[in-house]
Amino acid sequence: MKSVSRFARNQLDFIGIYRELKALPNPVGIYIEDINLNTLDTNSEFILGVMSIVAQGESEQKSASITWSVIERFKRGIPIIPTHNLLGYTKDQYGRIVVDESEAKIVRFIYDSYIEGMSAREIAESLMDSHIPTVTGLDNWSNLAIYNILKNEKYKGEIIMQKTFTVDCFSHKSRKNNGEKPKYRLKNGIPSIIPESRWDLVQELLKLPRRKSKSTNKVIAPKLYIKKLKTGKLRDFVVLDPSWKTKDIKEVFK
Repeated sequence: MKSVSRFARNQLDFIGIYRELKALPNPVGIYIEDINLNTLDTNSEFILGVMSIVAQGESEQKSASITWSVIERFKRGIPIIPTHNLLGYTKDQYGRIVVDESEAKIVRFIYDSYIEGMSAREIAESLMDSHIPTVTGLDNWSNLAIYNILKNEKYKGEIIMQKTFTVDCFSHKSRKNNGEKPKYRLKNGIPSIIPESRWDLVQELLKLPRRKSKSTNKVIAPKLYIKKLKTGKLRDFVVLDPSWKTKDIKEVFK
């Protein structure tokens, strides 16, 4: 191993690992090149403890630098938005966020259905009946997935940054930001899929008990859903549905 900092993020991690290796029936040592030290040496624990503390400090400093750079981006109105798990959006060849029209149809269907009176469960079942997968490719839609889409402000073109934050650089646990950290709002920061008036209407409906639809306008889920891979070596490749007929495939590749 080149150095302690390459092996562990903090003192407890390193000490715990090397003691576990040392306690094996056939003890295993860790050789650290930059200080010419073998953990099987009897006098190594004190030196390793000091070195691990230094490594922990380096990890904390790097974490603080990364956090600072991210916050500075937020302050300047530069969001960090992954699209692999964001239904309705993708990135073009220049890394700009654009609407994926095939997925945007699903988003509009979800909003229209909810406005017409369907519940989250009914919307999820309708999507599954139409064999439309989730953004991550799963066959099963949950109520939570529907509600997350209905509540996501990005669909009206607005971005709220730092809705969650990392507790510390060791556990890497993420926590919902309930006011512990500042949030940053960017209007018109992303192309909208849902008009702001309809998005606001849905937020009001979400506060009310769900009621039976009295509308005669039945919202129909898209039958031919064209899903493209968003990441990896096969990015932008189309995923073919085995249930498609020849005419459907021709329609896809027009």
